Amino acid sequence: MPDQMKIKYLTMPINKETKRKWNREGYRVVDVQFKPVDFVDDEDEDEDDDKAAKAAARKAKREAEKAAKTSAGEGGNGEGGE
Repeated sequence: MPDQMKIKYLTMPINKETKRKWNREGYRVVDVQFKPVDFVDDEDEDEDDDKAAKAAARKAKREAEKAAKTSAGEGGNGEGGE
């Protein structure tokens, strides 16, 4: 085990699996509220990419659900009726 683990700052709460993942990769997980102002994390870009991917997936799911409702006649947007 290394003498000093790298620190990964995450917004808490997180689930145990997420914490274990970062621990396996050699990070000690700390709440982002304790992140020093001048701290630069090489992983920040990756985390932002993960957030963007998750947001895109949520948006696609909402749009698919909206399309399914519209095709079933439950649109509610005032279009296509009379």
